[in-house]
Amino acid sequence: ERGFPRDMDLAVTAQELIQQHGPAMEVDGNAAYGASLGMRQFLGTCNRPPNVEGEDFCLYGMASALWVIARHDHPDRRNFLQHASFL
Repeated sequence: ERGFPRDMDLAVTAQELIQQHGPAMEVDGNAAYGASLGMRQFLGTCNRPPNVEGEDFCLYGMASALWVIARHDHPDRRNFLQHASFL
């Protein structure tokens, strides 16, 4: 198999991440450019001083999880890849 090999354990973990944090990735029509809550948390994390506590959100991890699920032939894979690209 060429490219990234399929790994069912990884796919299950990715699916769990999406289920757990999915609402934070939804497009927010009221936010600038439709930025999801997770996108806004990510930007806040990147721009706050290191000594200030706050919500952390791994945007790269969520985009990667969407890609892994799509790679494993999920029936909605095209939408997952589009959403990963948006994030």
